Amino acid sequence: MTFAIPLMLDNTNIDLIPVSGNPVLVEPEEIHWKIKTASQIERISMLSQLYTIKQPGEVFKFLYNHPSLVEIIFEAVEALHNIFGADASLELELVTDPETDESELFVLIEVDMDPEVALQKLEEFDQHWLLDREEITNGLFNIDVIFR
Repeated sequence: MTFAIPLMLDNTNIDLIPVSGNPVLVEPEEIHWKIKTASQIERISMLSQLYTIKQPGEVFKFLYNHPSLVEIIFEAVEALHNIFGADASLELELVTDPETDESELFVLIEVDMDPEVALQKLEEFDQHWLLDREEITNGLFNIDVIFR
């Protein structure tokens, strides 16, 4: 099913754009319209099957506003398990800097290994995986280790 959604080009002209999917929420954002579809909601919700999510409402809201991160987060699961082992637990947590009020999404890898080894693996992951995606993540996504 296709819907026509108003898109404000300036304060006086309104154009209609076709949108596929099942829109569940349309909200104005400044003078532009943002659409959230059922498939977008489902995709973000699927992350809870792969990660323990601290403050899921805040994380999901952040991902709505930064949809390019969703696929990166899905891709990270396999890459992280390849480097840290299948028994590594993965958590998603939104961290907000109290001074700047800017938020960054973290994957925290809970491991049971020597800290030096874990930090070497993290460095390897950063160099061979995360830095290749830096343009997409735009400083909004990071990874760290925590110890059991």
